[in-house]
Amino acid sequence: PDPSVYAKFELKDQANTSLLAWTTTPWTLPANAALAVSETADYVYVSLSETEEIIILAKKKLNELELRKTDYKILKQVKGKDLVGVKYVPLYKLPEAVSEPEKDAVHRVYADASVSLEDGTGILHVAPRYGETDLNLGQREGLPLIESVDENGLMTDLVPDIQGQFFKKADDNIIADLTKRNRIF
Repeated sequence: PDPSVYAKFELKDQANTSLLAWTTTPWTLPANAALAVSETADYVYVSLSETEEIIILAKKKLNELELRKTDYKILKQVKGKDLVGVKYVPLYKLPEAVSEPEKDAVHRVYADASVSLEDGTGILHVAPRYGETDLNLGQREGLPLIESVDENGLMTDLVPDIQGQFFKKADDNIIADLTKRNRIF
């Protein structure tokens, strides 16, 4: 079975504010290169009552988080196109082999027609090496093909604590690591 998680990608220029992306492939999170949104969809900045943390997701997907109305407050609403170009803090360090042009393109929000509001949060986690949609966006935007899994299906040194683990067995350890660092919702 594939575990699903909501990962928080903290904005570089707004402390305590994160883009919320859903994935069923936690093993690809170390290879994250970008996030994608729907240009025309409505997105909301939501302040969580308990922590005062702010999360951003598609307005249509807010009810999927199963929060009571008293658990949050909508601070503002924007279109997806307003999020394009926003930079965020990476979950893991980039490999040294990433080129300067790729470093400029990586860890920011892009618009993509493939973003669906049917599942998840309306924000797509993009790991260009691991998925056709991701690869297409990565090639279009000049993103690096970050390798978190080697040709034997074992995790690379992007996350030293799980290096050498079979990629599907690494899911739980990646989730635990990100949870410890408050990067899982």
